[in-house]
Amino acid sequence: MFKSKKCIYKQDLALLLLFSLLACIFVLLPPLNETPLRIIFALPLLFFIPGYAFIAALFPRNDSISGIERFTLSVGFSIAIVVFDGFAVSMTEWLFRPNSISISLSLITLILVEIAYFARRRHPEEEQFSFSFKDFVESIKKDDDKTVLMSKEERDRQKMIEKALVIALVLSIVIATAMFAYAKVTREKETFTALYILGPDGKAENYPTVASPTQPLTVTVGIENHELEKINYILQMRHDGTVIQELQIPLEDGETWLEDMTYPGTQLKQDQSKLEFVIFKEEVANFPYRSVHLWITHDLSGIDLPFSTVLPLPSHINSTSFMVQWEGTHPNNEPIYFNIEYSTNGVNWIQWISSTERTLDMFTGEEGRTYYFRSKAIDDSGIEEFVENVPDAQTTIDLTNPEISLSLSKSGTQLNIRATSSEELEDMTAYVTALYFSADPVEVEMSSSDGITWSGTYTITNADKTHLIEVVGKDFALNSGEASENF
Repeated sequence: MFKSKKCIYKQDLALLLLFSLLACIFVLLPPLNETPLRIIFALPLLFFIPGYAFIAALFPRNDSISGIERFTLSVGFSIAIVVFDGFAVSMTEWLFRPNSISISLSLITLILVEIAYFARRRHPEEEQFSFSFKDFVESIKKDDDKTVLMSKEERDRQKMIEKALVIALVLSIVIATAMFAYAKVTREKETFTALYILGPDGKAENYPTVASPTQPLTVTVGIENHELEKINYILQMRHDGTVIQELQIPLEDGETWLEDMTYPGTQLKQDQSKLEFVIFKEEVANFPYRSVHLWITHDLSGIDLPFSTVLPLPSHINSTSFMVQWEGTHPNNEPIYFNIEYSTNGVNWIQWISSTERTLDMFTGEEGRTYYFRSKAIDDSGIEEFVENVPDAQTTIDLTNPEISLSLSKSGTQLNIRATSSEELEDMTAYVTALYFSADPVEVEMSSSDGITWSGTYTITNADKTHLIEVVGKDFALNSGEASENF
């Protein structure tokens, strides 16, 4: 149980926490971690603060050790703590990095400061350690005199403490050195691949940002293999996700590939577009191993663009196979070719037909799906038309017949016909047939405000006779449903 005494002097412990916090801030947060203050705050965290907190916890009394001993041991044990902590952190997923070592040392300091705070409270107030720079200097000058005035038991006790501390410090340094040597010998060499692009001066600056068919864009692409083995790289140049060029590049460990790559500028866009260089290892995967990119614009002055569009389709179709047609023109009457794409959500597009001169084809889809279509015209020079991320036409495959329910009511000689459909209908018609004599059905016009609920009226001339009421409805895919009832 701790005695209920106060810790009178704790300013030094508060300063330790403050310096640890500032060290983390100036090591972790940009742009502060790019200033010289990073070194000023990081050095005490590495070579003094954790050791001082450890000694403060170990010797909470004023008369335990002298000021110069406290300072020397603080430096020595800080080095030992840093080595032990660095070895432990290097075994984790965070590895030995400035961020991880700064945070871990700050946490160790926080724990030791709490121990030191409670350790000081265990002693009378006049015996608790308190730091004074003046007393620290005088302790250096008078240390020998103080030793002379001590009794034999006090001198023996002082020597035992000093001997134990020296042994502990030497053992810590020996163990830390051994751990450092072990980590150095067993640490696996870091492997990586460098992918970069250079401007016209061979530097990572002044990149070209404008392209056109008459002004292709050229950059230098570099790949460096530091994977400790031979790697077969696959390099792709992409424009807004479309692969423009693909190269196979095998590189030995330590080998560098550096070549110019040219984007022809024929995939024209009105807004900014992304010119990207990506690499894969051994085979193309869903996600590249490394990537770099430029944002570019296109110079459209003096360029005649082809135009194309997919012709409108019915909103609904009652067949899984249907005809899709498209057309296009060129301002100079040059030949054009068509790339036809489709989508099931209007956002992600899939190539259906590429570089064709045809203007129609049969498309096969799945029941219940909505399909979106768009076209892109390309002339003989490879110049493509602008294509926005919107469809030219769309349709939904619907093979299901609507279900219709019928409700009848009478008001005088007027028969009220009300029909409800399971889906929106394009048209509905009612037929009334008198069953008491041979007669043709009478067509009754039905109307609706939402395509779901339909209503119509019919005047009955013989109210006491039986009539057959039938309703027939068609949805937008021309699927029909019907219902009937005698009245």
